[in-house]
Amino acid sequence: MKVLLVDISLNQMKSIAGVIGELIKGVEIIGMASDVQSACQVFSEHHPDIILISKELKSTDGFIVASEIRKLDSEAGIIVYGEDESVTSLKRTIEVRAHSYLMKPITKEKLHQAIEGICETRERSRYQLVAEREILATQAMELIEFSFVYSVLYNEDFQWEWKNYQYMLNLSGSGYVIYVSLEKGNYKERISYERFSKLIKRNVTPGHRCIVGREMSRSIVIFVMEKHGLESNTSKVEQIRYGEYIRKVFRDMFQIEAKVGIGSMKPIDKIVISYEEALRSLRYDRMGSIAHVQDVTEERKEKKQFYTEMEEKFLLNIRDGNKEALNNLVTLLDLLSNYSMLDKKNKLLELIVMASNKARRDGGSESEYTNYIELLRELDSLAEGEINSWAFRSVNYVLKSVRDNQDENSFAAIRKVLRYVDTHYDEDITLEEVAGILNISPQYFSRIFKEKMGVTYVDYLTNIRIKKAQEWLIYSDKNIQEICYMVGYKDPNYFSRVFKKTVGVTPKQFVENKGKR
Repeated sequence: MKVLLVDISLNQMKSIAGVIGELIKGVEIIGMASDVQSACQVFSEHHPDIILISKELKSTDGFIVASEIRKLDSEAGIIVYGEDESVTSLKRTIEVRAHSYLMKPITKEKLHQAIEGICETRERSRYQLVAEREILATQAMELIEFSFVYSVLYNEDFQWEWKNYQYMLNLSGSGYVIYVSLEKGNYKERISYERFSKLIKRNVTPGHRCIVGREMSRSIVIFVMEKHGLESNTSKVEQIRYGEYIRKVFRDMFQIEAKVGIGSMKPIDKIVISYEEALRSLRYDRMGSIAHVQDVTEERKEKKQFYTEMEEKFLLNIRDGNKEALNNLVTLLDLLSNYSMLDKKNKLLELIVMASNKARRDGGSESEYTNYIELLRELDSLAEGEINSWAFRSVNYVLKSVRDNQDENSFAAIRKVLRYVDTHYDEDITLEEVAGILNISPQYFSRIFKEKMGVTYVDYLTNIRIKKAQEWLIYSDKNIQEICYMVGYKDPNYFSRVFKKTVGVTPKQFVENKGKR
């Protein structure tokens, strides 16, 4: 251990060096300094573990030396000592983040306790650093997995990237996809990714790596990939058994019934095909809770009926401005994949016309009327490979017009609430009362308020009341109880608790600290 001493008294430094020598075997006194410049120079050259600094120096004081050393090393073990133990000295010790302040004489017991404290602090920091690195490693791996999921589903260039993921995730050449659709259940509480992904990964087939995507629109995509060097072609029975386990996880943890679709084994660069198969399994075999692509039946009558059902869902989602309409469109395009190009164009034109009409009539869209003649000309000019992209662009346009109108109405409602709260904060204005003013449900009001303002309605009202209370406490002669009633609270004790939770001190402490201006 290396030690630097800073004092104007050579005898004092020799005395402290003797005490340290008795406490620590093999200690090295790497320097003795008497001012800021020499102390910082020795510190920069030798990087001592502990620096003992006298508060009383000639041209400056020890706290300035400590402050300069702290700039050089935020973790340096600093001990300051002096003739007195005043409040000012203790305050400055905290300001420079010294580990201890010792009052002369420097005894063996005092020094032992101070040095032991520094060692304990460093040990805790080391443990914390190791823990933080482990957390960062876990987060980095999660990020790579999420990137893999996104690339497979949305990145057209995945065929050029799969080798990078194969290396980073230690994957072999093949895998299959499980598509989970969360059906009936209680969705009031957010589904914890950490909880369900940990359990799903725990029971994966040996020799496989399970990559779990996040829940989106009540759906979860799971990739079951073979690990490098542990290739094993899992059977259909094993895949279905694992799918049943996944359904059990959601049923037991969240009381949610899930449906599962399973795709076939595919090479990693073709894994998106397994995803499409898993999705198709759910779409075509809707009566069962779990379906494997090998068991999918695609009879024409069922397909036609399912198309009609999906079309209805699509139009309802268009009306609500819900992006789930895009997922419905994926299904509809899949159902039209075997149609001739002319029939497919006719069906899509019909779909877009119905969507535009639904948006205007039921969705409240204020957009200009769709030019159907131009739409027909554009569609007629498209090659087969361009049709799906055109459909997505058209639906996105309709959805945007609906959402823009919804956003405008939401902002107007929020502005009305803010004005009301600013003038009625001293009254008992509940969430239900404010929602009633807007003629909307409390649940819907609570959701759009949080979306637009970033805080809940209750937190916003509390912040307004406490801000007004602070102003009254500073600028008026009213007592705390009077101010409590003036800002809308009926119980002074409850008001004091809320004030302290928001401001950090009680109303009484606030007045004492800030004073009346």
